[in-house]
Amino acid sequence: AFTQGRVAAGSLLARLAQAQAEGDIDEAELIAQSAMLLFAGHETTRHLLGTGVLRLLENPAQWQLLQTQPALAANAVRELLRYEPPVQYTGRRARADLEFAGQAIKRNDLVLACIAAAHRDAQRYPQAEQLDIAYTGLFMHGYDHPTLHLEESVMRCGELRCAAVMADLHEIYL
Repeated sequence: AFTQGRVAAGSLLARLAQAQAEGDIDEAELIAQSAMLLFAGHETTRHLLGTGVLRLLENPAQWQLLQTQPALAANAVRELLRYEPPVQYTGRRARADLEFAGQAIKRNDLVLACIAAAHRDAQRYPQAEQLDIAYTGLFMHGYDHPTLHLEESVMRCGELRCAAVMADLHEIYL
């Protein structure tokens, strides 16, 4: 079995293994989801830190603001996720037939969302091309992404939520 006593009871991996044992997902999906958890938690955090430091170095006024107002750290992480997300796009399979923006999406169709483009939507973010760690119109609670609400049944940007949670858990104060 997948877990063979190596995974904590009640953990997400244990729940995925249980779903596979009950026939809700197959072994390939179990492996894919397990790998996604690894990369969502490690790779995205690593890239967020690297590009975040670079973008702050390129924007010395923002770096100075963060140094003088460390309470902006959590918001800075969210703004750095918006400004240059570690995950540029994501794909999911539609769970149900639906229509989005006049486009018919059938169950099991692959849906790709360009997260980076959504984050530069000038209708959603008034100064989308500028890094502003004090901007308060960002997703704040639950790490929800306001511009990617295709449908709950189609996709969620779990990678972004995971990077934000990981960054918060590491208490990043650049």
